[in-house]
Amino acid sequence: MDVRKMFAFLSLAFLLLLAAAPEAPAVSAIVSISPGGDGVFLLTGNAINNLDNMVLTVTYDPATMENLFFQEGEFVGGGTASATSSGPGNLRITVRLSEPKTGNGTFAKITYTPKGGPAGQIISLKGTLINNRAVEMPTIYQELYIAAPVETCFDLARDINRGREESRDVRPAQASLSRLGGVLGITFETPQGQDNVGAQPFIELLVETRSKLREAKQFALADSIRARLTEMGVALEDSPQWTTWRFQAPEKA
Repeated sequence: MDVRKMFAFLSLAFLLLLAAAPEAPAVSAIVSISPGGDGVFLLTGNAINNLDNMVLTVTYDPATMENLFFQEGEFVGGGTASATSSGPGNLRITVRLSEPKTGNGTFAKITYTPKGGPAGQIISLKGTLINNRAVEMPTIYQELYIAAPVETCFDLARDINRGREESRDVRPAQASLSRLGGVLGITFETPQGQDNVGAQPFIELLVETRSKLREAKQFALADSIRARLTEMGVALEDSPQWTTWRFQAPEKA
């Protein structure tokens, strides 16, 4: 066979192999919202690759935040960014960059006036990131504010349990726990004659939250949730597939 024809054939075969080879899994971008000081939340991005535009929706508790003000971050520099409210408790943020950007940085700074307490409560963060090929980027969304309401729930539950043991009036604490549970989408109604049933949705949420924190490598917060659950009489058992839980005698402080 002619050497030039053989070289051409091998080149074509190599190109066909490249075309048929599966693409390497894309690295997920990470978009986080976290407290940035009193009356401030920061929207940040990590592992961003050729971002062209994005839309983010921040859901917050309007009973804890008012007078929200949006300011674009340094990552958006040279592009356009805007924020609109689609109703009480919802903030829609739209960003279009002047050119595709890669790296880490702050997308936006959200300031607010606390209402009914020292800090605002974020409920969820969702969105869509589009790269320079008009393809949606795989993205992990992290709400790093979540430790505050979770720890508050633990503190209230512990105070309620101790108050009952000391024959104190726990109704104000129960009302506070019910309000905070409403923010997190939890109810604490216990059917008559079925102890602990009302706590189960709350425990399931905490177990799920802990799993997400472990996936995000937020191990300190995940360990804090496990320790608090143990104090309250809930034992967790981890396996490679999932985490199970059961009631046990609570640890004494």
